[in-house]
Amino acid sequence: MPASTFRQVLIPSWTWGVHPKAGEPLETLPDRYRVIEVFANALKIFGIATLIASFGIWVYAFSGAADRDPPDLLGDEAWSTAAEDICAHALADVTEMPGAAQATDSADRSRQVVATTARFQTMVDDLRLLETTDSRDNQITSDWLTDWQTLLGDRLRYADKIIDDPTAPFTITDTGVAERLDKRITRFASTNSMFSCVAPTDV
Repeated sequence: MPASTFRQVLIPSWTWGVHPKAGEPLETLPDRYRVIEVFANALKIFGIATLIASFGIWVYAFSGAADRDPPDLLGDEAWSTAAEDICAHALADVTEMPGAAQATDSADRSRQVVATTARFQTMVDDLRLLETTDSRDNQITSDWLTDWQTLLGDRLRYADKIIDDPTAPFTITDTGVAERLDKRITRFASTNSMFSCVAPTDV
C-alpha cells in the first residue's frame, strides 16, 4: 500500500460519523484524518521507544554497573571509623556551645562562630594525623580536608562581616563546579559512613 494511502484506524466520535474508506489516498482526505494518521504513527513510535528504554534499564541493572562503588569510597574502612570518632567528639562539643539563639548582639554572635570554628579546626587537625594505607586514599582524604579548611575560612570571614553588618549572609567559596563546597564535604562523609563529619549547618 502506498505511504500516502490512509490506513484504517479507530475513528473517534468527533469525526461526526464520516469514515474514510481503506485504501483511499491520504491527500484527498480532510485534515482531521491526516491528523489521525500522524497521531497513530506517533503512538507506535512512542511504544517502541518505551519498550527499548525499559529493556535498557534491565540490562543496566543486571550488568553489574549499577553496583559499582562510588569513586570517592575509601578502601581503608579503618580510616573512616577513626575519622567518625574524631568528628563525633567535635560535634558533641559544638552542640554544647552557645548558638545564635543565645547571642545578645552581632559581636556576641561573631564570637560564637569563632569559637565553634576553632573546635572544628582542632577536629580537622586531628583528622590530618590519621594515616591512610595507600596513595589513592591519601589523595582523596587530603582533598576533602582541604575543602574543610576552606569552609572554616569562610566561617571566619563571616564572623568578621557580621560585626559591622548583622544581616550579612554566610557565603561559601565557589568551587568552580556545579556541586557546592559544603555539599561536596557532606557527600564524601556520607559515602564513607562518617555522618558526624558532614558540613556543619550552625551558620
